[in-house]
Amino acid sequence: MRVRWNSYGITLLRETDIKRKIELTQIRRQIEILSTFMPDEILNMPLNELTETHNYVGVLLFADVSGFTPLCEKYNKTGKGGIYRLTATLNAYIGALVEVITFYGGDILKFSGDAFLALWKAPPNLRLFEVIHRVIVCALFIQHTLGCFDTEVNVLLKVKLAIACGNLTFAVIGNENYRHYVIVGQAINDVKSAERISVSGDVVIAPSAWGHLAEDNYEVTFGPEGHVKVWNCIYFPNQSAWKEYYAEKSPVAHSLCVKHLEHRNQLHEKRRIDDATTDSKITEAFVASLPQRTSVTQASTRWIPNDLNPFIVRPVQSQVEEKQPIEYLTEMRQVTIQFINIVPTTSQESKLIPMVNKAFQTVCKIVSKMRGVVNKVSLFDKDCMILVLFGLRGIEHEVESQNALKSAFAIRKSIKKLTTVKSISIGVTNGWVYCGVVGHPFRREYTVIGGSVNKAARIMCAYEGKVTCDHETYKGCKLSSLYFQLQSALTLKGISAAGHIFEYNEDFDKMEYKQDQSLPLIGRSMELAVADLILNKPETAGWSSICFKGESKVGKTKLLQAINNNQVKQFRYVCSLALNEALQRPYYTVSTIYQQLYDINSTRRPQRLYDLPRHLWDFTELLQTSKSNLSIGPVLSNSSKENVHQNFMTMLGKDKVLVFIDNVQFMDGKSFEIIEEAVSNKNIQLVCAGCFEDTNTWNTMWKFNLSKHIKVFSLSPLPPSETGYLICTFLNVKGTSKKLIVLINKTCEGRPGWVQACLLKMINNGELEVKYALTSETEYVFLQESEGKGIVIVAGFSKKYLERSEETSTAVTLDLFDSFSPYQQLIIKTAAVVGEIITRTALIVLLKYPNEGMLAAAIKTLFEEEVFDCASRYVNSGGLQEKKNVCLCYMEDDEINPELEMPRYAFCKVLHFKSRNIKLLAYELLPMNQKKELHLRITDLLESQNNSCPSCLRDNSAAIISVRRFKDFLQSCHEQTYIWTERYNEKYRSIEEYKQLIRTYIHNPPLDDSSDDHKSYTGFDVPKRRIWDPTTCFCLEILMKVYRDLIHHSQCGQHLGKKIFFMLEYSTILYLMGEFEEVIPILHEASEVCMVQTSKAYIFTDNFKMLMMGKIHCMLGETYLKLGNTVAAKNHALLSLRQYNVPLISFKYTLPHKLLNKAWFFRFRDSYVVTRSNNPALERDFGLCMGLISNIYAIEGCWSLARDAILRSIACLRRSNSNIAVLCDVYTSAVYLYSHCGDLHMCEKLERYFNRDILKYYSNNITGVLYMVASILSVFFLVKILAGGIGEALQVGFRSVDLQLSLQAHMCLVNVVPTLATALIFLNRIDDAVYMGRILHNIGKKYHAQGYAAYYAFCIELILETNFFLEPIERIEEFVIHFLETNRHPTSFISKLLVSLYCYYLRYLPSRASAFKKNLSLEAYESTHIINLLATVRYVECLVLEQARLIEQKTIIDRDDIATAYMFFLKLKDAQKKWIFFKPRYLHLKAYHARLQGKSSEAVTILKQANKAATEQGNILEECWTMLHSTCWFGGYVFDKRQIKHLDWTLAKTYSPLQLCQVLYVLPTF
Repeated sequence: MRVRWNSYGITLLRETDIKRKIELTQIRRQIEILSTFMPDEILNMPLNELTETHNYVGVLLFADVSGFTPLCEKYNKTGKGGIYRLTATLNAYIGALVEVITFYGGDILKFSGDAFLALWKAPPNLRLFEVIHRVIVCALFIQHTLGCFDTEVNVLLKVKLAIACGNLTFAVIGNENYRHYVIVGQAINDVKSAERISVSGDVVIAPSAWGHLAEDNYEVTFGPEGHVKVWNCIYFPNQSAWKEYYAEKSPVAHSLCVKHLEHRNQLHEKRRIDDATTDSKITEAFVASLPQRTSVTQASTRWIPNDLNPFIVRPVQSQVEEKQPIEYLTEMRQVTIQFINIVPTTSQESKLIPMVNKAFQTVCKIVSKMRGVVNKVSLFDKDCMILVLFGLRGIEHEVESQNALKSAFAIRKSIKKLTTVKSISIGVTNGWVYCGVVGHPFRREYTVIGGSVNKAARIMCAYEGKVTCDHETYKGCKLSSLYFQLQSALTLKGISAAGHIFEYNEDFDKMEYKQDQSLPLIGRSMELAVADLILNKPETAGWSSICFKGESKVGKTKLLQAINNNQVKQFRYVCSLALNEALQRPYYTVSTIYQQLYDINSTRRPQRLYDLPRHLWDFTELLQTSKSNLSIGPVLSNSSKENVHQNFMTMLGKDKVLVFIDNVQFMDGKSFEIIEEAVSNKNIQLVCAGCFEDTNTWNTMWKFNLSKHIKVFSLSPLPPSETGYLICTFLNVKGTSKKLIVLINKTCEGRPGWVQACLLKMINNGELEVKYALTSETEYVFLQESEGKGIVIVAGFSKKYLERSEETSTAVTLDLFDSFSPYQQLIIKTAAVVGEIITRTALIVLLKYPNEGMLAAAIKTLFEEEVFDCASRYVNSGGLQEKKNVCLCYMEDDEINPELEMPRYAFCKVLHFKSRNIKLLAYELLPMNQKKELHLRITDLLESQNNSCPSCLRDNSAAIISVRRFKDFLQSCHEQTYIWTERYNEKYRSIEEYKQLIRTYIHNPPLDDSSDDHKSYTGFDVPKRRIWDPTTCFCLEILMKVYRDLIHHSQCGQHLGKKIFFMLEYSTILYLMGEFEEVIPILHEASEVCMVQTSKAYIFTDNFKMLMMGKIHCMLGETYLKLGNTVAAKNHALLSLRQYNVPLISFKYTLPHKLLNKAWFFRFRDSYVVTRSNNPALERDFGLCMGLISNIYAIEGCWSLARDAILRSIACLRRSNSNIAVLCDVYTSAVYLYSHCGDLHMCEKLERYFNRDILKYYSNNITGVLYMVASILSVFFLVKILAGGIGEALQVGFRSVDLQLSLQAHMCLVNVVPTLATALIFLNRIDDAVYMGRILHNIGKKYHAQGYAAYYAFCIELILETNFFLEPIERIEEFVIHFLETNRHPTSFISKLLVSLYCYYLRYLPSRASAFKKNLSLEAYESTHIINLLATVRYVECLVLEQARLIEQKTIIDRDDIATAYMFFLKLKDAQKKWIFFKPRYLHLKAYHARLQGKSSEAVTILKQANKAATEQGNILEECWTMLHSTCWFGGYVFDKRQIKHLDWTLAKTYSPLQLCQVLYVLPTF
């Protein structure tokens, strides 16, 4: 046979070869892609060995990366492109980790979300310790290079590494359809144990691996249970080869890591979100530059796709088969996670692997039928964990949560039967997670990352032996609630709010119910009797049928069921049906009855059906007959009507048929005609029920009433007496709370359906609970059958419901709201905008001053309907009153209109929403524009009201904080002139009177005595000014609530300008209260709102932004400074300066010098708007910012710049016409600053300037002015004391204390009275000093505990200095011990008290001194406050006394003690150079120290200098003490400390200075 070829055949052959080559290339490409999901251990394994187990020795590296979950959440919030950037970041970081491990010879066995396991098999040519060392080098390189990776969304990725080694067993599990692999062995447990004790940044070696290593080769830290943390490798000279080998590998590994990170940056920079071409090109070039993975390149010669597919999850398979990039699988997706934990009975590998294999096959078989995918299988802690996913791309299902739960129950049921399984726990969660392929281009896995994955694992471990799910899965599964049981709340690691956890079990509903166990019919005995009489004795009753008429949810259906149960045995034919509005087509009712009778007769009397059609009439055929007709009735011809009637009557026959119809109001007219005829012919007895409330059903009701054979019976609601029995029946309990019965009676109106719905809703909301109670408890109502039993199950309100204090049910619906009149609804809506509590005044203003009678009548009705109640009930009474409608507001006679003849509560002044549901409903019903208008009107109202507390109102107290209105602030933004104005509730007086009063206490101070003659001001009634203190005043708490409301209403009103302004004022209030941590987030939010305008309806002006941003950052700087964060304070000060166009450069350069230089400043002002004279508000804010900068300079030690800044601040504030409070604050800071620098001359100059300026800047608030004057006078007093002018300082001190006592500024008194008392002691004015101590005691007793600390510190100081006592030492020690037991943070007074008590026992009882020394804190002596400086002086005395005791005991003094004493002497020396006040005591202690060292001549000289300095200052006490020591140390006078006794302070006035020397303590010498 001859074959002839032509050109066409050759072409076809070539095309076939090309297609074959292309197909082979595609198959090879598929194999390469699939192989990247497999470890080398599988790829290098022959196919015939897949079913075998493999044993070998290996080293494991477990890496756990932290930060993935918050990273996913952050990127997900960035919007479009966030998932792309997240994938690039994850792959860059994980890819770099995998690259390093692969480079050092490791094989990535498993990925597990944010963790992975790597294996180094020990080859024959290497010893095991060499392999372990290689793994350690790899781990250290990872920590040094990739241990902390900062992402662009400010989330740090960190990794912790654990290493172990040992015998391992590797096995492939599954069947030909589904395969996975597991690795078991003790090394697995060891590496997991090492990972548990590690933290991010650690490399932890398990004992199994550390035993093979030489300890000298590593820098380590030993941990618990033999674990070792490795920090570095050490190579000895004989190990130079190792060192060079790994040194050469390190740069190469580093360059590979850099490639991964640079690839991520390129993707971020060059690729647009909608451009896939650029992404593909960049990635291809990147992959080509990486070292090839040998096992992947050779996989196509060993494997085919069908052999690899069983190892790969289905979404990846589909993507590869469709030749689509696997990167397209990356997405944020809502999936259901199923975590399975199987606990085996044994850890023997011979039994463990078969058990895991069987369990894996069972899981795969079950979940595959329900569209689930097994993603991970791992063996840790001897347990088998399996991760199953539902809802992945391509295999999603609308009821994936249901499938997950059903499959979980089936899995648990099947695996529990295995003899080698001890227990199985399954956790199921649903939520949004990151799904995608993560890892290295040549080694990756499909994984899911997110909070839901972590949650599933946590609930799986927490609830052992159960199938549990979270609330999201419970809501979305659409399964019966009978399958679920709520579990007790447990603490889940890493999850703060897990929500409700439910156990799922399909056996929960398999409970046998007997017929007599159905819920009984309650309260319907009369209705049942009437129905029984009519149906069984129609002749006697006069009717043969009955129709129950009642409202919805009144129990009509339940009544029909009960009648059916009673009559079903007496009738052969019973039909029942329920109608609805959609079934009102003609003849539907009779057709349904006909069909039921046809089915019954098909078994009982089939012969009756021979001549009857299968259906009474064909509705579909009728529609086809006349498609254009809307009415079906006319379509039926007369013959058809007759056929319908005749066939129905034939079907009925002569037997009586009992027919039950529910919702009979929806019966069609044609059916009614036929049924009524059948009833009249006694063929049918009808029992029906319906609700005839709608006008469309009145026609049907009228027909029933016209019928002579049908009795219409009205079904009334259940009486209140049956409610308790009904609740017990529904909840299956023996008793119920009386309050619950009252609540149900009020809200459900005796309708059983409403009762059931209300109870179900309250149960779902967690508002009801079932518990045990004694039958003797009076708060419950019990069933009669429970009498005589001790403990029964009862139902009552849960703790959640009681905490919310709701006395109305969640069953109050829109129907209740609609029952109110339009005016009452308007009141409710308006009040709902205001909040939970509404004042009558606010209501009147918002309603635009309505008619008094109408408003009172409406409020009366709303009280009676329990929508409102009196808010004063919750404040004025000890508890809620039993009487419902009561008002406890204080009212004047003219506030109640007797002509209206209404109860008191109709005029209630403070209303409270009693019904939370109605409030929420009313708010939602308001249109958006009305909501905004009302919210903004509320802000104007709240700004204008008086927000003082009742105590301050009663005492006519001045406001604690001067708040401004938003309109005033806007005026300062736009107008060229600005004058600070203040309004207070004081009676108006002329300015001259105030100025005269100020002159009196500035220039003509009262005498410096402690009598009470000068405590009242002639001709002036100065209102009390209380500093905020919870025991006396809660004005700031009120302002906090008001400004929170203002922020809320401005936010709801979408007025961002007001919101920013109110947030700034609210922060000021928190700052005054000392809540600095709460100030920061509020100001940051205000700054963000000001910078980023989210609303186009409100546009900020430049002036507004400049002023607000300057104020915000200035206050942030002050707050951070209070918290000790100088760096943050400086940054915000710079940002504040930026608002005045000051360049943002470092403080260390030339700008500060130029800015603070007077000559340059005026040239600078022309170029930059720093202090424009046409905007004083801006200049004032700049001055405040300069004050902040001065404080920052002072903290940094830049004293020159600090002084210049504070002077510039004073100049700006003086020019800006600032208020007196601001001036006093800046003058106070200036005086403190110059005092600290030792420039007392400048302090005096500032005092003169202040006395001159105080009369220029005044206001009508005399109390506020006097308060600020008193505050700065206390500063002047402290400065004069430090300058050594004790006598002159006393005048200012008495002046300040006197003013503060009159103003009741108790907290300020604590700052000045202790120092004044110390000065009086030095002047030997013990009576006056004790008077000051009594003031401190009174403050501690009535106002603040700090007063007690200052008082007892004064008492111990009085004993130490004079040997006179006010309180016995035992009482002082008792107070200190009580304070230390409470573990409170020590204040300056406590530190002074502790060191004084320590000094006391060093003097008189050294054996007890050590007990108080351990409580001393050296940090307390670092401050330059005068109290801390006095404590430092006392501590120096203690140090010298300790040396004296050691000399007495002939013990060598430790060098550290000598160094400490020397250091504190230097501090005291520096202090006395700045502040002369400390000079006498410093010289005195220095002389004592010289005397102890045997330098008698030097001690004499120094002691004379101390005496001279004390004389110059008028320090009588120091004079006496120096004279006493000159006599005792050098004059031969012997002091016997055993004869010394503490004297009562009242004897002090009888002692002259010379006699005082005889009672003072003598510092001992030996």
